[in-house]
Amino acid sequence: MQRSELIAFLGPAAAVWKRAKRPTALLREAGYILLGLVSLATETGLYFWPDVPLVAAASTYLVVLVLLSLVINLSSLIVLSFIGVCCLTYFFAPPIYSFRVDYPQDLITISAFVITSFVVNFLVTRVRDANRRLEVTNKALLVENVERKRAEQGLRESERSSRSAFDGIAGLVAVLAPNGELETVNRQLLEYFGQPVEWIKNWGTNDAVHPEDLPRVLERFKRGMASGIPYNQEFRIRRFDGEYRWFENRHVPIRDDSGRIAHWFNLLTDIEDRTRALARLEQMQADFAHLNRVSVMGELVASLSHEITQPIASARIYARAAQNFLDMQPPDLGEVREALAGIVGNAGRAGDIIDRIRDHIKKTPPRKEHFDLNEAINEVIVLGRSAIIKNGVSVQTRLSEKLYPVLGDRVQLQQVVLNLILNAAEAMGSVEAEPRELLISSEQDHTGVLVAVRDSGPGIHPADLDRVFESFYTTKPNGTGMGLSICRSIIEAHGGRLWATGCEPQGALFQFTIPRT
Repeated sequence: MQRSELIAFLGPAAAVWKRAKRPTALLREAGYILLGLVSLATETGLYFWPDVPLVAAASTYLVVLVLLSLVINLSSLIVLSFIGVCCLTYFFAPPIYSFRVDYPQDLITISAFVITSFVVNFLVTRVRDANRRLEVTNKALLVENVERKRAEQGLRESERSSRSAFDGIAGLVAVLAPNGELETVNRQLLEYFGQPVEWIKNWGTNDAVHPEDLPRVLERFKRGMASGIPYNQEFRIRRFDGEYRWFENRHVPIRDDSGRIAHWFNLLTDIEDRTRALARLEQMQADFAHLNRVSVMGELVASLSHEITQPIASARIYARAAQNFLDMQPPDLGEVREALAGIVGNAGRAGDIIDRIRDHIKKTPPRKEHFDLNEAINEVIVLGRSAIIKNGVSVQTRLSEKLYPVLGDRVQLQQVVLNLILNAAEAMGSVEAEPRELLISSEQDHTGVLVAVRDSGPGIHPADLDRVFESFYTTKPNGTGMGLSICRSIIEAHGGRLWATGCEPQGALFQFTIPRT
């Protein structure tokens, strides 16, 4: 507590206390005056009869007044000094019993007494008042010292409490200056690195951050410090035993009342277990997607055999024709070339179909690349042609001609389109109503590509529009309930969205988006 604050705090209380003590102070002052009068009277009586000289009496009077000045105020001393002058003039300066002074030396003595008494009393009173003020100041300083010690003790306790809370945060915490220099860290961060703070300050040049992540982390750190905007990122940092673990980093500025950045608060949360779990989940999803593709290809294998045998049969016909043209005399080489070209073309068609089947059955990790989505859709329509013909479905396509290449896994996105086509064909094949029409369209805007598959089947009940994407939910007697769930996972992994809506007067519409990259 500051001295001015203490005085302001004690001022009103002191005023009340003074008012309460005023009668007592007046009585005490009156008592001191009475004591002074008694002292002067006693001294006068003792010195008058022995005929003590004026100078001796004046000196003794002066001593009494000096002693009284230690306890009474200046006005009372003036009254007593005046009484003393009267006594000296009346009893000790000739002629006695008179206030007239006949001798100059007596007048000088009395004048010296008056001047000396006033000066000494004034000085003693000033010293006494100064001592009183000093006592008040000392008391105030004592109170201030006690308050300061209490404040310091409270500050130390607050710092200990803050430090305990700081060290109790579930994560690695670092506090940085506005320029990015490390100021302090919590206990967990020191224990994780097993290194002193000075080593941690050089995190950008030592092996604290994984070498593969360091350039990206430094670049994001510099941009964040320059912009003053909070940011998050994930990277690997080295533990004391040499293992690199994944952490999520949250970098947040702490601003003062003026809006300027006072500190940066940096929280590192261990996400190694979560990262591994997500990796396992992605692997499981990839395995499910592969099983789904194998299942679909297994269902189509019988009908796809026709797609393969047809170009093989055509190639056989072309081969026999080539033989006949070679047996002619002379051989018709032009016809032979055309026949051989037919053999090569049909063999290529059969090979393309086999390659597509193999791509869908083969278990390979997801591989994102830029490709023509319209071309991929046309390839899928060829794969599903047998199911389309079997269910008497008429297919129309409205594919945007200026569709830019999309970034994604070609096989996985073809799997989504193939599932939607087969589901639509089976749904329309289960009803007798005509016509059975399937419309596949694609379009693009500034956000990405939209693909839609619309059928004229029985449709989906509004309550089931979201449930059809749940795992193990199916409306088909022999369905597994995994197809649409896997499709939605694939689309979401590509940053898009897959949803279903009903059509009027009947049918269902499935749409998915792929964001522009």
